Amino acid sequence: MRNRLSALALAAGLMLVSCSGALTPSQVTPGSDKDGIELRTQFPVYAPDVPFIQFSISNHSGQTAEFGTEWTIERLEDDGWYTVPFKPDVGWTQPLYMLSDGGISSGTAHLSVLDHRFKDGSYRIVKEINDTFYTAEFTIGDSPVGEDSPYGYAPMESLPNNYNEEMATKDGVILLDENADFSRFFADMAAGMNTQLRYAEYDTPKSVYLTNLTVESHLGRKRIRYTNGADGTESDAMYFGYIITNGEDVALSAYPTWQEKEHTRVLLHALKGNTAFLSALETVSQVDAPAAFWSEDGTQLLTLHHDAENPLSFGLSELFEGGGSAGSMCEINTPGMKAIRGAIWTGENSVMLICDVEDNSISGMTGYVFYDTEENTVTGYTQSQYEPINDHGTFLIPE
Repeated sequence: MRNRLSALALAAGLMLVSCSGALTPSQVTPGSDKDGIELRTQFPVYAPDVPFIQFSISNHSGQTAEFGTEWTIERLEDDGWYTVPFKPDVGWTQPLYMLSDGGISSGTAHLSVLDHRFKDGSYRIVKEINDTFYTAEFTIGDSPVGEDSPYGYAPMESLPNNYNEEMATKDGVILLDENADFSRFFADMAAGMNTQLRYAEYDTPKSVYLTNLTVESHLGRKRIRYTNGADGTESDAMYFGYIITNGEDVALSAYPTWQEKEHTRVLLHALKGNTAFLSALETVSQVDAPAAFWSEDGTQLLTLHHDAENPLSFGLSELFEGGGSAGSMCEINTPGMKAIRGAIWTGENSVMLICDVEDNSISGMTGYVFYDTEENTVTGYTQSQYEPINDHGTFLIPE
């Protein structure tokens, strides 16, 4: 399912919200579910230290839904709902978003902007859509969804050495059997929410091997962080743009569709032929999506749209430590190169662009352009009949 959402306009400044620290009686009269607009939180229950709450907006109203970035949170007291105050001078950007009928979108409520210490109880997110307020209730209480586990799973490095099938089942880890249910993971993805899937392979009830697929949105693209093993950590992570299948095999890839011969693909062997996973994967549309090559550390992104008018152009974006990002369109003008068809990151700020060449009279000739992403410049190029990755998985610079 595609997120049919567009931003209509962006105001030049911020809308500032200034509130005192006290709860105030709610002035909200919620709209009816019969309107066809549904607001829901990602989880029903959160721990008191949860840093953010994601929510989805589904539109089945028969018309376009319009809304901004603003949201509020209310707490249920004995005599009704009360609005939770923001910290002083919290600001909102002011785009107007338009969500087509049948579309789904998502948002995030970062609780650090609120002047409130969350405690056990009932709460709700309030959002104005089409000049009507809609709400989604949730509970603060005993929950695995918290500061260190925003998607409900504890960090793998914190798990005990004797972690087994019984513990995995209790933690909500998906065991790859006939009862495997991947629906929530793919529903979150379809809505555009950040989410995580953790599944287990095991030879015996005392031997469990875990795999994490963490999907997060950066630079307007999904970044899938792949870790596995009993102690998989950030330093072991690999980053990809898509989950793909050829109908039986399942892989993580830079390409939105299956490619017969690509080096930026990792097969998820345990999911091969898993009908539940394959069926759920069909719900996530990747039509017209660009190839997305994430750097080894997941901080830089190169995208290819295979633009017929600009076949030697590509997008280049970077995530900054502590938040923020920057992006630009780049183009190479390298002799002999006709079109970019792939990329391989070769270092922290260097990438090798794989190109079709203008004169392909020699069968199998491929162009390779080396690009410095920090200086935004070509550092070298060559043509070769040889593949850049040999049969043993070793990277070779073509000569």
